Amino acid sequence: MIEKETYLAKLERIGKEYEAKVTPEQWVQSRLRWEDWETLLPELVQFAKQEIRRRRWRGMRSGVLPEGYDANSVAAEAIASALRGEARLAPGWTRERLMKELQRKVSNEVRRLHKLTEARAMRSEWKILAPGANGQLRSVFDWMKGKFLGSVDEAGFQARAKVRKEAELRIAEKLHGEDELVEKLFTCLREGVTKRREIAAKLEISVDRVTNCRRRLNRKLDELGKTEPGCPPWVIEEWKAK
Repeated sequence: MIEKETYLAKLERIGKEYEAKVTPEQWVQSRLRWEDWETLLPELVQFAKQEIRRRRWRGMRSGVLPEGYDANSVAAEAIASALRGEARLAPGWTRERLMKELQRKVSNEVRRLHKLTEARAMRSEWKILAPGANGQLRSVFDWMKGKFLGSVDEAGFQARAKVRKEAELRIAEKLHGEDELVEKLFTCLREGVTKRREIAAKLEISVDRVTNCRRRLNRKLDELGKTEPGCPPWVIEEWKAK
């Protein structure tokens, strides 16, 4: 008489058959979704804060990170990368091994951000000029504004604004139907959504895809700046800097 297979035995057999069909990387990626991320994330955020404090950002320990990042987004990026299968983990890992791997990814991301020109060369508007006699901080933009307005009249501003708007419409027209993702990215920029993570969330794609898409957009902008009379170079540079 053949013994009937129990539910638990059947479940275990199906699990083993599945594991035999997938690669180790796929198995790791699948099992990672079952980790206790509610407790792992806060611990990883604290580690990210420590890594960030060890470096100067825009000349300050408490300076602003490039690309809109902070400790929370750096930690979230490390976890998202691991969930995409980009982690040095083998079946049977422990929580300690997982945390060390996530910390390694956080450290790499912080180092990448710190190497960017924005982190080293830029400074806060309040840190360039010395404080006033009463210790009040002074913004460099107040000084720059006074100098700039003395040489350009209101009519000049309105003329540049008109050229800028016409060029924007011209760019949108030229992008239409060529590369759908680039077109959507340009729409995000027009709506004021400029941070990579916000764009990724809005378009439901990865941050890396946003970066690649931005490069394609910049190449297209350079091309339009050379071939389209309605897209002057100064407008093209403004869009590339957003």
